[in-house]
Amino acid sequence: MFDRLKRLFKDFLIYGIGGTAMKVLFILLVPIFTRHLSTSEYGVWSISLNLIIILTLVSRLGLMQATIRFYYEASDKEYRNTVISTSFYSSMIWSFALMAILVLASKNIASSIFRSSEYALVISLVALAAFFRSLTAFTGAVMRLERKSVRYSILYITQALVFSILSIYLVIWLKRGVLGIVFAYFLSWLSVYILFLPQLRHYIGSMPRVHTLGKLLNFGFPFVLSALTTWILNSSDRYILRKFRGLEELGIYEISCTLGMSISLITAAVDIAWPQFAFSILKDKEAKQIYSRVLTYFILIGAFVCLGLSIFAREIVRIFAHPSFYSAYKTLPIIGLSRMLIGMFSILAIGIHIQKQTKFIPVATGGAAALSLISNFLIIPVYGMFGAALTGFISNLTMCMIIYFISQRYYAIKYEFKRIAKILVVCILIYVVSYFIRFNSIFLSVGLKFLAFLTVPFLLYFARFWHKQELNKLRELQQTFRDKVISVVVSK
Repeated sequence: MFDRLKRLFKDFLIYGIGGTAMKVLFILLVPIFTRHLSTSEYGVWSISLNLIIILTLVSRLGLMQATIRFYYEASDKEYRNTVISTSFYSSMIWSFALMAILVLASKNIASSIFRSSEYALVISLVALAAFFRSLTAFTGAVMRLERKSVRYSILYITQALVFSILSIYLVIWLKRGVLGIVFAYFLSWLSVYILFLPQLRHYIGSMPRVHTLGKLLNFGFPFVLSALTTWILNSSDRYILRKFRGLEELGIYEISCTLGMSISLITAAVDIAWPQFAFSILKDKEAKQIYSRVLTYFILIGAFVCLGLSIFAREIVRIFAHPSFYSAYKTLPIIGLSRMLIGMFSILAIGIHIQKQTKFIPVATGGAAALSLISNFLIIPVYGMFGAALTGFISNLTMCMIIYFISQRYYAIKYEFKRIAKILVVCILIYVVSYFIRFNSIFLSVGLKFLAFLTVPFLLYFARFWHKQELNKLRELQQTFRDKVISVVVSK
């Protein structure tokens, strides 16, 4: 089992580097953007980015997920090529139509969202960015199917670097503000699409088939509904916050969401590497045990990162953001937990994917989205961005609970809830202790908090969390690391 998990961890690491490159740069660019954009301008960027995300999800028609599922089911190379070409051309035609509609209606959309038609060009660039991001994501999906993980990482690292260079140039030197950021985002996706399109040359030459498209849509269309409800769940708070509290508070809230992406570095890797790994071991006798253990390890790592965000929230915001954004630290811990729940959802839904019962995914996301929408309208006008963060956490927790019970009905997995409970208890204990560590000396406070933070694995040991096999593996890793260090020192 550990050999399988080692392979998964390797995929997480390699795919994670590429899949999270943009998220890392978003965090690193916060000091620059917050010093050259007002809080209201950052609010416009927040809405623009979320529009790109939802447009990308809708334009895919769920075909990427369906392609991965049917690709592993087929052993015939010709049929695999047909699946990929049918999915690619269908997605491209639909994406182009969607982009054209948005560009033509850009003035009306800008007036509706931003209450000003001056942002019409921003909406047009959003549509173009979503179009090329969607097509590039399909290229990335094919690389994942071929297990070209390094090339996949290069694709997304290239896009992230192009975006960072162009955005810095447009924002700092040309003073183009939020328009410069959106324009840089569009150009970055256009560049990598042109650069990596040849990766599909072996597949897009195959003739698309209507019958194959019907199969793909039957499996994948529920993901469109899921994407819409997930967008409502995780992004509608921005628009409601904009309506009741203004762009200034939205800009501060977006900083908190951006810094909360540190947990998304893990969840993004899960979304990318998890599906093909899970399907590839489907016939393994230990498959269910591995699925269970993956959830435990994910919560272990995710809770550790969330604990760090929570303990050092104030210090993190002060390091990265301009003083006008400092209040963002108040919502950072809750946002981190919400992001972790999104990753848990992907793992818990594996039974539904295996049994091809994806029609139930919108049930889980839709129920949580309805709760989120109603709660946001009731709570945000009173509690502002803190209310938005809290409703997001509660709604994502609800979504995980719904998908767990549905998935267990079709594909029962015995999860390690006792071990998970020990993780949560230890992390809550450390957070409470750290909350009361307050001294006049910031160095003393941060130092003591850091020591408390590092006690987590030791407290888990005393709580009998670790299995004997896991401790042996940790000792092996420790010995391997020590041997490598010694060999490097001796060689010098």
